[in-house]
Amino acid sequence: MHDNPTQPQRQRRPCAIKECEAPAVTRGWCNKHYTRWKRHGDPLACAFDTPVIERFMAKVHKETGGCWLWQAHGDVGGYGRFKFDRRDRLAHVVAYTLFVGPVPDGLQVDHTCHNQSDCPGGVTCVHRRCVNPEHLEAVTPQVNTLRGQTIAAAYAARSHCDRGHPLAGENLRIDAKGGRVCRTCNREKQRKAWSTKEAA
Repeated sequence: MHDNPTQPQRQRRPCAIKECEAPAVTRGWCNKHYTRWKRHGDPLACAFDTPVIERFMAKVHKETGGCWLWQAHGDVGGYGRFKFDRRDRLAHVVAYTLFVGPVPDGLQVDHTCHNQSDCPGGVTCVHRRCVNPEHLEAVTPQVNTLRGQTIAAAYAARSHCDRGHPLAGENLRIDAKGGRVCRTCNREKQRKAWSTKEAA
């Protein structure tokens, strides 16, 4: 019984682009250069050769109501994403950076257009895709939360605890995590804990 001789592997031609050593896949180009030709009409084109504002605005649709809605890639939270400074970033934050300036340390970019609407919020909220710099404001995380229409925002905006005690003045204590604690309820809770311990 004779063994079959090993068949030499067929080597692919290199990409037709000078100094590119990647194997040719389609039209004589490698994957990278073929993709560039398909997207830009030129295998040597590069997205980063286009001014960033021009690239950014090509993905925006200006609505009659004033919002500039992001039409490209987005995340699971409903926010647009855009590659800026070689990193994938939130589109509305990039818009603020491009048209207003750098976001100050410790602040977040909030959508004022959402705050002025009756939109219920959530991942389907169209305002999350708005990149109009006139609809964006840099605020503290607390302000951003309070402005939202979420369970956390509703809880943070409460003026009284579940038992009706005011969450203000001497009855209010801020815990280590920044949460608001009703002193009256907390004292009652401690009394019950001590009573249970003494009865045991």
